[in-house]
Amino acid sequence: MNGEIIYIKAEQCTTVSNKKVFLEDVVKLYGENKNLIKELSRLIFMTMKDKDQDVAISILKVMETIHAYAHGVDIVNIGETDFILEYRVPNSKKKVLEYTKTGVVVLTAFFGAAFSIMTFNTDVSVHDLFDKIYMLVLGSTGTGNKIVEISYSIGLTVGILMFYDHFTKKHLSDDPTPIQIQMRTYETDKAKAKLKTASREGKTIDSN
Repeated sequence: MNGEIIYIKAEQCTTVSNKKVFLEDVVKLYGENKNLIKELSRLIFMTMKDKDQDVAISILKVMETIHAYAHGVDIVNIGETDFILEYRVPNSKKKVLEYTKTGVVVLTAFFGAAFSIMTFNTDVSVHDLFDKIYMLVLGSTGTGNKIVEISYSIGLTVGILMFYDHFTKKHLSDDPTPIQIQMRTYETDKAKAKLKTASREGKTIDSN
């Protein structure tokens, strides 16, 4: 197989749920020899224990696995040099727990935001401000529901929906929403922290 070039690309963090982790679960492979790529993809890279775990792995371990099967191939890495492999034990009860946690977080964020908005409106005394506007324009404050309050409420709701742009499958913009940006930033920082910790503790799985 001399002269064969295999391109590999690993993401910073990869999550699997099968105990037997194949090479295709860990890295993306590309090469002109499609049969070889198919064979390499189905190589067993490692077998996980029966518990959730995060494993820091060096890309050299991936190269070692490939060379053990295909001697003499040239490997070009175009991805991460170290990455995290997250194994999560599949469990239906755990899914229910995850959905419950998600629901609690959503409700907390919703009522928290509502409380913050009401507190903001109270601090600046929006009601008194509207009364002054009515007095200046109409000469009286009036009673009952007024057009300014209704417009303010509708505008606030529409503004929030447009800002987050995350409530339907169709989005107003192709740009990632603020929530998506914060989640990706968190995931990146978390993966970096795990890699640093594993490196300092000497727990990174490397080539022999």
